[in-house]
Amino acid sequence: MLFFSVQRVTSYFTKRGSCVYLSSLDASKAFDRVTHSKLFDKLANRNVPHCLLRVLHNWYNKLVLVVKWNGVLSKSFVVSCGVRQGGVVSPFLFNLYVDELIYELEASDAGCCVCGKFFGRLYYVC
Repeated sequence: MLFFSVQRVTSYFTKRGSCVYLSSLDASKAFDRVTHSKLFDKLANRNVPHCLLRVLHNWYNKLVLVVKWNGVLSKSFVVSCGVRQGGVVSPFLFNLYVDELIYELEASDAGCCVCGKFFGRLYYVC
């Protein structure tokens, strides 16, 4: 759907002689880049109930990993960024984490209108 929308908007404007400039951001590794401390600050600023904040804080602050290579395990290390892959709440946490960026993009009014529909930013929806 995303590719189709970009293709249609681009086609609409190029057929009318306009230049089209497109910027994209590859967020394929974005779940891995969420800084826990910033995430918890954002949750607190959104008035997430303290009991839920404590549960998430405990869940994420106790993440410890080891690497297994050729049958040998590394020393354990603490994980301080990233949301849990496959976690039910992870898409919600990621959306909350990038919410300010989305808001700034929407407030910038950079984009175009096609038949009264605004196309300023296209992103996945949880």
